[in-house]
Amino acid sequence: MRQSERVLLRIPIEVKGKGPDGNVFSEKAFTLVINRHGAQIRLRNALRPNDRVTITNLQSTRSCLFRVVARVEQPFSDGPEWGVECLEPDANFWGLSFPEKRISPGQQDQQEVIHALLECSACHFSELAEITIEQYHALTAPGA
Repeated sequence: MRQSERVLLRIPIEVKGKGPDGNVFSEKAFTLVINRHGAQIRLRNALRPNDRVTITNLQSTRSCLFRVVARVEQPFSDGPEWGVECLEPDANFWGLSFPEKRISPGQQDQQEVIHALLECSACHFSELAEITIEQYHALTAPGA
């Protein structure tokens, strides 16, 4: 169970670590989804659960050590996606204030939602919306 709300937000990052082959890599990427303690990211480099990587938030230039939680299987993805957890939980790595996650009675069986800033490609009107994970994947699929 996540401790804070998830937000669909594209933040430029740099990820440094060792791949399964033992070779050191450095890759620039973007977050797909963030929460207070971690993120979902897409990388070309392969990782393994429990690997340690250093992620630099290129907007703030702050770096922290993260643990790879799991590979997130996504159909139609441009590459492997990974869930990562910040090993400095009080760091406020993203520079944002996240509300505590609230669960209402009977909500346990409902799909989890994330907050996303959506923009119309025609008129550029923006709106913060709650969408399901399935809707998020449909919106971020190649060619969407």
